[in-house]
Amino acid sequence: MALKNTVRVAFIDVGQGDTIVVSVPETHEAVIIDCFDAEAVISYLEKYDIRYIRGLIVTHLHRDHCAGIIGLITNIKTELNLVCEQILYYLPDANLWDRIQNDEDGHSDDSPNETFRKRRSKDLLIELFRLLSMVI
Repeated sequence: MALKNTVRVAFIDVGQGDTIVVSVPETHEAVIIDCFDAEAVISYLEKYDIRYIRGLIVTHLHRDHCAGIIGLITNIKTELNLVCEQILYYLPDANLWDRIQNDEDGHSDDSPNETFRKRRSKDLLIELFRLLSMVI
């Protein structure tokens, strides 16, 4: 039995964060998992002729997993004439902000200034939820 389609899994590594793009070259469609750097992801989508984004999965709200999501969603339409069909993310509970602020393993900490880091995380979270409410 011959396989009809190939599945390509790409890890776009940009240092602190990365993005996973699972695509089917024959159908020009992909699912994107996390996004730290929107420009790198858009370049990848363009290079591999991705025409359909079936979904964007946000695994969690640490900066190294979601810092580029807003840029990706807002720019894929203008740069590639693409839209994302579905965004999947963890529905937050009352303790979400505490968990983001208390990043126990410190892997989202790229700033020595704790006040700035917390404000930036809160701003990112607010903007992400605003964007998701408009898209969904």
